[in-house]
Amino acid sequence: MNNKKFAFSMLFLRASVFLVILMWTIDKFVNPEHAAKVYGKFYYLPGLENLAMIAIGTVEIIVLILFFIGYKKTYTYGAIIRYRHSHPLRYTSHPLRGQTYYSLPPGQC
Repeated sequence: MNNKKFAFSMLFLRASVFLVILMWTIDKFVNPEHAAKVYGKFYYLPGLENLAMIAIGTVEIIVLILFFIGYKKTYTYGAIIRYRHSHPLRYTSHPLRGQTYYSLPPGQC
């Protein structure tokens, strides 16, 4: 019974991460100009064309699907973690309350 709970928990966790990152990926297809601006400002990759954004989005969606179904976990989990940590939003501790929240890096507001 414990093993079933763990498996369900992992499925729920993968589904949650999948949905969050899926929103960033969909942006590359729906509004590639916006995604190109984000890559230019936060990743220092200016001048990416719409076709490049669609290609990046296609690779991301494939990795996301493989991550969700649990295929090659070492590689897909690693890719998702790497993608998450390259995103401009970071965990930050509140200096007065000690709370953790998402924020942009300094000077990127």
